[in-house]
Amino acid sequence: MQEVWRAEDTLDGEAAGMFEVDGHDFRENTVNVFLHAADPDAAITKILEIFEHAHLKPGVRIGVARKTNSEPTDLTYSPAYPPDLEKLEIK
Repeated sequence: MQEVWRAEDTLDGEAAGMFEVDGHDFRENTVNVFLHAADPDAAITKILEIFEHAHLKPGVRIGVARKTNSEPTDLTYSPAYPPDLEKLEIK
C-alpha cells in the first residue's frame, strides 16, 4: 500500500499542472491509479518522464478513459502505453 501512496505522491508532486491524481483502487492483482487531465497526450508524456526519473515500478500500462454518456461510471478505455498495447481493460 505504501508503494501506491509513494507513486501517487510522486505523480502529484511532478504533475506541473498537467493532471491531477484522483485516487486508486486494487483489482485482480493490479493497482489502478486514476488521473484527470485536460490533455491526455501531454499528461502521458509527462507521466513517462516521471516514471523514468523516479524509477517507479516497471510494467506500467496507461489508458485513456472517455465517457460514453453522462454517467460518470460509463467509460471506455483506449490503450496509450506501451505502444504495442492493443487493449486495456479495467477489471
